[in-house]
Amino acid sequence: MEQGGGRLLRDPAREKFGIKPGYGVGLVNAPDPIENRLDGLPASVKVSRVVAQSGAIDVLICFFSQRLGVAAAFPSLLSQ
Repeated sequence: MEQGGGRLLRDPAREKFGIKPGYGVGLVNAPDPIENRLDGLPASVKVSRVVAQSGAIDVLICFFSQRLGVAAAFPSLLSQ
């Protein structure tokens, strides 16, 4: 993947992640301002950085710089 998000966020997010109208999208450790790069999402999609308080999450997009961060984050994400 290219530096700075590369191809992953250049492609329309709705296509890359299968985001559909009405979905809840949770962002974990997302760089600022990631919302500007999530172009083409239907207006009914709710994007939230606070996963625990955002209701139903259909798609969870996580950003980590080290593998240990992934392993440490998942137990708390699964319990929410």
